Amino acid sequence: MKSDGWQRARTAEQRAERERQILESAERLFADLGYERVTMQMIAREIGVSQSNLYRYFSTREEVFLRLFLDDLSLWLEEVIAFLGPDMDMETFVEGWTDILLRQKRLLELHPHLAVSLERNASEGVYRETKLRFRALLERGLSALRAALPFPSDGAALAFLQVHVGLTSGLAPMAKYSPMQEKVLAEPGLSSLKIDFRTSYRRAIETYLKGALDR
Repeated sequence: MKSDGWQRARTAEQRAERERQILESAERLFADLGYERVTMQMIAREIGVSQSNLYRYFSTREEVFLRLFLDDLSLWLEEVIAFLGPDMDMETFVEGWTDILLRQKRLLELHPHLAVSLERNASEGVYRETKLRFRALLERGLSALRAALPFPSDGAALAFLQVHVGLTSGLAPMAKYSPMQEKVLAEPGLSSLKIDFRTSYRRAIETYLKGALDR
């Protein structure tokens, strides 16, 4: 996508359109290159504007991807809420919860970067805005969770979500292998060392929930 250059956005609608173009460009680059290789220079080049124009809207690459992460998180939550119903049995919950997460591929790839770079390299204003949006999403998620499973309190449901985040951030990158790693792990005696994210994640949250809900 090429642009003849941006005039400074004069209205909220114009700013929203500029941000949409930036996010779409970052999405395309992310799909081709992955998070680590994308730079602000690449995003600006993809749109066809100068980096100085780009910096009017996002201060860092991490802020761009933080917005993408939040958008993906919101989509994930909408799907989760649509799935959850009152008084679900454990197996149905765990199976559906896991399947919904696995469909959010970009969210899984960005999760490990959230605490170590996306939030850490954001400005104070963006970080505050992010946390406010998190809180709004969290409140909706906690309500849906407590309707689906017999969590004794919001604190117990929140603890489950924290376990979910930890598992996602830790297991997802460990279970993503390069062609070389796949080749080695296919050798006799080494296949048992290969981590299957779905199996490991599902088993871990099921074990946690059984302990948490039996208390």
